Amino acid sequence: MNNYLIIYNDVTGTLDKKDFHEKITKHLSVTDWWHYIPNGYIVTTPVPSAGITNSFSHWYPGLLFLIIKIDFDDASGVLPKEAFDWIGKKKNPYVKIKQTPLPKITTTTPLAARADLFLRSLGLPSPSAKIRTRPWTMDDFFKGIK
Repeated sequence: MNNYLIIYNDVTGTLDKKDFHEKITKHLSVTDWWHYIPNGYIVTTPVPSAGITNSFSHWYPGLLFLIIKIDFDDASGVLPKEAFDWIGKKKNPYVKIKQTPLPKITTTTPLAARADLFLRSLGLPSPSAKIRTRPWTMDDFFKGIK
């Protein structure tokens, strides 16, 4: 049995995804399949990649796709737990696959607040400061510089 990752891109916008799903899961002698990512399938089939290519080219002229044989023993990524459970059943029982944790997203200070801090560090008023009642002098700009 072969395990393949099939990814595709419908550049014409005419692909019937239900028909495509049916063809993959029922007409390629697929014994097991996985579809957690849009436009991507993992399939287990006795059909070689060239046979899948011939079928897709006949059924869907103009469809862009790539078929790659995959090794479940070397897999990682960020997917739902169910996806890794499925992949775990396919791998060699002596190799352990670890799910990569979701990335931590950090936020930064908004640009406007950083601009205020920067202007104040130069001794200049921030945009949110009150309007000056007197004109600026050179001494105002060079205050604190010796």
